[in-house]
Parts: sequence; structure tokens; C-alpha cells
Amino acid sequence: MSTVRAEDVLARMSPESRARIAELSENLIAEYEIFLDLKAADDLTRETPEYKAKFASLPSECRAELLRLEAEKLRRYVGAMGGKLRASAEFPDGSKVVLDE
Repeated sequence: MSTVRAEDVLARMSPESRARIAELSENLIAEYEIFLDLKAADDLTRETPEYKAKFASLPSECRAELLRLEAEKLRRYVGAMGGKLRASAEFPDGSKVVLDE
């Protein structure tokens, strides 16, 4: 099996194609950096006492729905890597939520 280097493939392309690829690459990098900033802000928000208190004050059905939405996002990430997510949550009021059903 032979190895093909990206530089060799790009060298065979027209200057217009290489310019378009460079432009798209820059756009993807910029979007990814924005994503990382938003994720960091979201993570910081979830760590505040206000957020935790607000989440804890929600009825267990609402907490369960929020957790299901988060679990679905994680399930997609894990599934994209060939895995399967399994999780459950237990709350102070004794309610339990199984997220992998």
C-alpha cells in the first residue's frame, strides 16, 4: 500500500483550487476556535453556584429532560467514535433517570 502525501496532491491542483482549499481551511479553523470559546463559556456558566442552584430547583421532570438532551449530544459524539453511551442519574429527592433506554 503506497502512501500519498497531501503536499503531492495539492501540488497537482490548480492555483485556484489550492486557494479555495486554503480559504476553506482558514474558515474551519476560525469556526473551531469560536466553538472552543463558546464551549469554555458554557462550561464556566455551568460551574457557577447560581446555575447549580437554579438547576437543583427545577422539578425532576425538567432536570431529566435537560439531562436527556445533554446525553443525546454525548451519545452522538460517542457514536461517531464507534462507541455506545450508557448513563443514569440519581437526585437527592430519590428520583432516578436512566439515560440509555
